[in-house]
Amino acid sequence: MPDPAPETTATHADAEAFSGKVELKRFRERARRLFLNGATGAQVASAVSDITDALLLELTEKSLESCEPEVRNRLPERGAIVAVGGTGRGELSPYSDVDLLFLHDERSREDFHGFAAMVVRECWDAGMKLGHSVRTLPETLALAQEDVSVATALVEARLLWGSERLFQSLKHRFRNRVTARLRTFVDRCIAAREEERRKFGGTVRQLAPDVKGSPGGLRDVHLLRWIGFARFGSPQIDSIRLAGGLLRPDARDLLNAYDFLLRVRHDLHFHAGRAEDLLSRDDQLRITRERGIEDVEGQRGVERFMQEYFLHTGRIDDVVRRFVALQRPRSPVTGFVEWLFRHRVDGVFGVGPTYVTVVSRHRERVCSDLDSVMELYRLAALSGVLPSPLVEETITRAKLEPPPALTDRAARAFLEILRCTSQLGPILRSMYATGVLDCIVPDFTRTRGLLQFNQYHHFTVDEHTLRCVEAATSFEDDFGPLGNCYDGIRHKQLLHLALLLHDLGKGFPEDHSDVGRAIAERIGRRLHLPDHQREVVVFLVWKHLAMTHLAFRRDITDPAVVVEFAQLVASPETLRMLYCLSVADLHGVGPGTWTEWKGDLLRELHEQTSLHLSGMRTPADEEHRLAAVRDRVLADLGDEADDTLRHVLDGIPPHYLLSLSTKVIANDLRVVGSLGEDEIAAHGVYEPESDTVEYRIVARRISVTGFFQRITGTLAANGCNVLAAWIATTRDGVVIDRFDVSDRHHDGRVPEWRTTEICDEIKQVLSHESVSVRAMHTRSERFLTTGPRGPRSNQATKVSVDNETSERCTVVDVFAHDRPGLLYVIARTLYEHDLSIDLAKISTHLDQVVDVFYVTDRSGEKVRDGARLVAIRSALKEAIEALERHGLAHFAR
Repeated sequence: MPDPAPETTATHADAEAFSGKVELKRFRERARRLFLNGATGAQVASAVSDITDALLLELTEKSLESCEPEVRNRLPERGAIVAVGGTGRGELSPYSDVDLLFLHDERSREDFHGFAAMVVRECWDAGMKLGHSVRTLPETLALAQEDVSVATALVEARLLWGSERLFQSLKHRFRNRVTARLRTFVDRCIAAREEERRKFGGTVRQLAPDVKGSPGGLRDVHLLRWIGFARFGSPQIDSIRLAGGLLRPDARDLLNAYDFLLRVRHDLHFHAGRAEDLLSRDDQLRITRERGIEDVEGQRGVERFMQEYFLHTGRIDDVVRRFVALQRPRSPVTGFVEWLFRHRVDGVFGVGPTYVTVVSRHRERVCSDLDSVMELYRLAALSGVLPSPLVEETITRAKLEPPPALTDRAARAFLEILRCTSQLGPILRSMYATGVLDCIVPDFTRTRGLLQFNQYHHFTVDEHTLRCVEAATSFEDDFGPLGNCYDGIRHKQLLHLALLLHDLGKGFPEDHSDVGRAIAERIGRRLHLPDHQREVVVFLVWKHLAMTHLAFRRDITDPAVVVEFAQLVASPETLRMLYCLSVADLHGVGPGTWTEWKGDLLRELHEQTSLHLSGMRTPADEEHRLAAVRDRVLADLGDEADDTLRHVLDGIPPHYLLSLSTKVIANDLRVVGSLGEDEIAAHGVYEPESDTVEYRIVARRISVTGFFQRITGTLAANGCNVLAAWIATTRDGVVIDRFDVSDRHHDGRVPEWRTTEICDEIKQVLSHESVSVRAMHTRSERFLTTGPRGPRSNQATKVSVDNETSERCTVVDVFAHDRPGLLYVIARTLYEHDLSIDLAKISTHLDQVVDVFYVTDRSGEKVRDGARLVAIRSALKEAIEALERHGLAHFAR
């Protein structure tokens, strides 16, 4: 009979491991009840830490009992288990890693390694995730000199078990090394944190932040503690305050904000059942709901919760940034250079190569007087530097309040600041951090941390606004048409002021452009602007979306559209400002919003409107432009340009000729020339830069009906989301369509077999009337979605009809939340109402998706019957709402 011992031993070990897991689960449940009963973030973190300590000690003693008696007796004297990092700080979240240093002297290396391995195994078996190392004291200190993450983990080291003598030796020798290399340690801590901040987005006010790693997160407070340890001998915030390193209000706000973030982090861990630090939009909605934060007029509950979140993270960022700047040791050379090249202004200010300072005996007076502070910032802007950290802290401490009216001196200084370009972004950010910007523009206070909860905006309103100004000043380095336009603006301060004000109307029930118009009027008077300049700023704020809406939603090759826009802007200077504002606004939304295609549309609209305003454009110019494009296409074709292709080229609609390059048009014509009468060509090309696929569909003659809705339906059935579309049908019925799509079911490069498969399906559904899109959907059920998906903005679905813009077409605007299959559902509904689509403009990076369709009835005329227009609008809304409720699968039935 085989020996049963191994099986018995394994069963016993499994039982003990199970017991450890049960114990850990029970401990976590106890912490969860504490959390649900309203304990503070620090209380929950402390409880989790105490629970973890207790379990660690229990598992350690259990491992020790497995050692030989003589080993068991000497290990506690020759080794130690040290909690480091967050574990040493005593601030653990429920599923945080447990960071341990197994420290030993050289004499017990072999024994202690074996013992540490047993403890680690017990911890892992119990379900505890460890981050651990086993080292001697010299090894630990040597590594701390090389790796800043090891050094910072030791700052708040705490003895859990073992030799007090060994642990105290570690603390003493580590502290001496930090003191001896103070500047090196602090610089390395700051550099590591800066790298981490860039990794997590580089800005405080991003809409899906990492609670720990994002700027303004928990890690920034850790940075302050590390530097506090190095400078003042203690990482404790209260101790740093008592040593003069922090102001009392800053310390209080820091502790409150830290506790708020800890509770959010605990919440994420408890909900996920694992370590989770990303505050996703789904979690934002959930936490808002669980905390009972209700909507108010003009602002959703989730937006109120996140505004509170960003006010806390913004405060952390502000306090830590000033603390780091003040406490960072400077080299003697840097200080000497600053002193050597500094010059006095008015006997009060010192302007150096890096900072503007205030003579110490005048500092408190200057920093508590708004006029003097504005003069300080004016000097800083003109000199291309910032106020010194000490000056910034003094201004912040003064807590300046917005006066009922600004003096001429303050208003003039602010407008002079706005006229500068090289350092305007950093200057405004400093004014924002110190509260001075709120004194000049009181409406800015309400936008702190204010967000729009949708899938297109990446930043809060305040962050977006500052980024827009920074984007505009960067145009100075652009050597193309945009840079020339920006350079040609005579009163740049008006453009920069309009950018500061353009979104301050958000968060109200009314349209933010209308609210912004009233704000701009009031701020213009506050800044003592002359009437004609104030009118320009008011116009720019009120109509800041006019140019993008026109470029992205209307056919700008239609001369009537350009003439009407030219009448709206009225002057070349206003047009230049509106063009730069529109581009800057798009750049400020976030990654992926700006595209070359959008840039081309805005530039084209600007150039055409400029010609009209200058009086140089005549009605014949449009035909000359089209003729020039056709000539360049024929030149690209060369000998391939036979009579058939020339005839096809003459019949291509103007919007297609003017929106694509001549080389692309020439390639499309080559495909047309290679096709037989009833042939269809479909080709897909992956574009790595945009991570999209461009599908091109060309046909000489189509026998099936509903061409556009068949293509969009096939793409939707295959999980492809249409981002842009260019469609053209010549006078003779030749179809040339292009679709830029993102493939939801392939991350990164889309394989060639996938694009070929989709192209074959497109050709099939376009070749046979009997092959329905519905059948395609049924066959591809794996790609269909059901029910609501992802966070939505608070904008309602809207359908509008415009019979004025185009002479020949009815323009249908659809404002809706982005979902797979949205374009197909709209196209299908239009087809079912006997409408032909001449032009489609797809926008996917606004508050909502805005899909615009130029349509005619089957006779090629506008839809003029009022009852029919109402029926079309109703049908579109009903179809979109059905997609919202039931998903694309609803349309496969």
